[in-house]
Amino acid sequence: MARRVATKSDLIMEHLVPAEPIAVLAEGVAQLSSAAPALKSFRDELAGRIGDGAMAVWFGEGIEFIENKSDRILTVIVPTGFFRDRISSRFTISLRDSIQAVHGLGDWKVFILLPTEAAQKGLLGQPSNEISADKSLDIQESLPPGSESQSFSLSPPVAAGRKLKSNAPAAQKSQWPSDRREAKTGNVPGLFGPAPLKATRRLDNFIVGPCNRMAHTAALEMIKSRGASFNPLVLHGGVGLGKTHLLDGMAHAMRSNPTGGRLIQISAEAFTNSFLESLRTGQLASFRSRFRNAAALIIDDVHFIASKRATQSEFLHTFNALVADDIPIILSCDQHPKRVNRLMEELSTRFMAGMVVRLETPDPEVRRLILRTKAAARGVELPDNVVDTLGEQLRVSVRELEGALNSLIAHSVLTGRRVDLELARLVLRDSIRHTVQAIGLHEVEAALCSVFSLTHDQLHSKKTSQSISIPRTIAMYLSRRHTPSSYSEIACHYGLKNHSSVIAAENRVKQWLEEGAKTRAVGGFDTVADMLAAVQTVLGV
Repeated sequence: MARRVATKSDLIMEHLVPAEPIAVLAEGVAQLSSAAPALKSFRDELAGRIGDGAMAVWFGEGIEFIENKSDRILTVIVPTGFFRDRISSRFTISLRDSIQAVHGLGDWKVFILLPTEAAQKGLLGQPSNEISADKSLDIQESLPPGSESQSFSLSPPVAAGRKLKSNAPAAQKSQWPSDRREAKTGNVPGLFGPAPLKATRRLDNFIVGPCNRMAHTAALEMIKSRGASFNPLVLHGGVGLGKTHLLDGMAHAMRSNPTGGRLIQISAEAFTNSFLESLRTGQLASFRSRFRNAAALIIDDVHFIASKRATQSEFLHTFNALVADDIPIILSCDQHPKRVNRLMEELSTRFMAGMVVRLETPDPEVRRLILRTKAAARGVELPDNVVDTLGEQLRVSVRELEGALNSLIAHSVLTGRRVDLELARLVLRDSIRHTVQAIGLHEVEAALCSVFSLTHDQLHSKKTSQSISIPRTIAMYLSRRHTPSSYSEIACHYGLKNHSSVIAAENRVKQWLEEGAKTRAVGGFDTVADMLAAVQTVLGV
């Protein structure tokens, strides 16, 4: 009996192109003998061959597999011509090998259909477990001569030096969708439709480097121990460094291995709004029951509740109730809990009783790896000079890197140009220029003076007391890390004789960080790492 997966009858309609050259499929589609477990096994086999990342992007929501075991035919129904072209060119062999491995039979054929053709041939619109056996598939080797797609089709971008597999003039003839039908891309993973949470934010596709290794390790331990090793887990750092990715990844892992009860993942703003609404409607008891009986609580941007006394008090009681029952609590914050202005001491001390981990700005090598991984998941191969340029210039956050990559790919797709350094500079000239100029020596100096309550003259003085020399050393380290200034320029700015003093200051801070050096109450901080975190928060990095 025929079985199919996740009918999507409202997907975008375009013409049909088979996955490999054929003349005509045998007339008639026999009853399918594959069942749901076989399809699941097939998906697992395919994921093992192409990787979880490619599986999530190209064979996630909106993709259907239909097996015809008697005729040894695998039909893949895809939402758009863009997916058809990419899957056809990249995954045909993997699809065929996977289905043959699952069933232990050779000579399988793989075809890729769009919803219109599938519906015309009786593959859609039938009962969920049946396909009419008297429907024929007259699938030709190519499109009929002179035919054109009536919907706007995007050809995939390619890196410089690679040949385009599609016919550029033909792609230029494509048109926007006519008024007779509406293009629906909301469920399409990839370029325009947001991929499902499980496909984009998991712990196994989080890119790990020196900047976030401790946070990733702590996340894995939290999943394994469910709060037995430490509770709560607090992740803090600047914007776009991966805090929400880790929170989503932990939520996904916990939902995949439930221990009973309901996991609650919510932003601090939503928690506040829900609390106020419960007060307004007299449903406070219901609100408390919901949060205090959770199996796990994950709250993003917990610093939002700072200065909101009533909300903090309610969250404190919720926190205590959950910790007393050994319920895991996972929080994210924009800075260390004790540095959050107007956060109740009762909350900050409880946060610090668990595991508090900072995510740092990614170094150049991690930024390059992120670019290559994100591009590969989109089916794009970036030239090395493009990766190096973006990784060197866009330093602030991972979100900034993803935005730049999305802009570059979109321009390449829509204009038909190859992805090369010239296009990258053209498309991202404003982003690169603003990023490089966003933080300068004066901005670093102002941040230091603000955090340590120093004046410009004090920071530039020759005094050697720790209350001034340590902030001055940190200023030179951060100037080198976050500005495009050279050693000589930094030395000149701080009135030093030569650049060797700046190099020595940079090495000294690195040594402090490696040793976990503590300070003598300079600025109220316990460690040099805490100092750096506070200054970088002011800088917004």
